[in-house]
Amino acid sequence: MRLIFMRHGIPDLMYGNGKCTGQAKCVGQTNYPLSAAGCGKIEKSALELKENNTPHVIYSSPLLRCVQSSCILRPYFDCGIYFTEGLAEIYMGEWENLLFSEIKARYPQEYHRRGCAMGDYCVPGGESFREVQMRAAAVVRQAAAAAAADDTILFVTHIGVIRSLLCLYEDRPLAHLFEYSLDYGEYVEVSPSVF
Repeated sequence: MRLIFMRHGIPDLMYGNGKCTGQAKCVGQTNYPLSAAGCGKIEKSALELKENNTPHVIYSSPLLRCVQSSCILRPYFDCGIYFTEGLAEIYMGEWENLLFSEIKARYPQEYHRRGCAMGDYCVPGGESFREVQMRAAAVVRQAAAAAAADDTILFVTHIGVIRSLLCLYEDRPLAHLFEYSLDYGEYVEVSPSVF
């Protein structure tokens, strides 16, 4: 069995080169669609995947940028798609869709506390990366249990979800989240044995 985690394409709040338009925003579950560049990147990734892998099923976050990414991928593999809340990006509560400069100004103590306890700190009204890791890992385990031994499962999701899963996969504390990097439309394969 093969498990592949793919980050969605570039959302429309980004330039085609992946740089933020203006100041950086805290985008968790805000429902941005893909940009034209994001659609193109996913098509390129689909062609790359098709050369080396043939996903038998796609599990996707229900957020629009992942739904659109999955719908671009599906015709290349002619497989089913399951949309699940367990793969949605971290919910950032009161910080959702604010500029980071606004967050630092409005919530200086909370911003500092989160930086010191990245895995377990829960933004007011939001969730922690540990909660994200738990719900996403449950999806991966359920998908693996339902698959055949020689299946390839593609998970189309978000960088926060992928980082939290990679910490679990490599048995690393969630404090190491931001040491993992994956560009829009890129993917990584992991062994199912950890999940």
